[in-house]
Amino acid sequence: DVPAITNAIERLRRGNYELTARRRIAVSIKPVGGSEYALPTLALNDVFVSERNSGRVYACEAMGDSGPVRVRRSSGLLFCTGTGSTARFRNQMRIDTRCVRHILNEATARGARGDTLSKEVSEAE
Repeated sequence: DVPAITNAIERLRRGNYELTARRRIAVSIKPVGGSEYALPTLALNDVFVSERNSGRVYACEAMGDSGPVRVRRSSGLLFCTGTGSTARFRNQMRIDTRCVRHILNEATARGARGDTLSKEVSEAE
C-alpha cells in the first residue's frame, strides 16, 4: 500500500518513532583441540550450530551465561532470542503426524505394542 509506506517514511523523517531495546546472542565456538572463536556479530533472532556435513552427528558442550555445561549429541543446536525466532523454533519442534504414524506402524510390525499410541495420533489430527 503506497500511501501507508509514504506515511511511514514521513514519520521517520520527522523523528516520530520509538526505539525498542532487543536482546541479542553472542556466540563463541571452541573446536576440540582448537582455540575459541567468537562470531563477529551478535544475532538478533537465532543461531543454529551444527556440523558442516549435515549427515554427521553434532556433539558439543553447551553453556549459557550462568547455566551448567551439558553434553549434547544431535543434528545441531538452535539458540533463540525473544525476537522473531518463533516460526523457526516452532518448525524445528514440529512433529509430522505422518512420520509418527509411519514409525508406529514399523514398531507394531516388529512386535511393539503401538495400538494405543496409533489411536492417539489419529485423534490428534
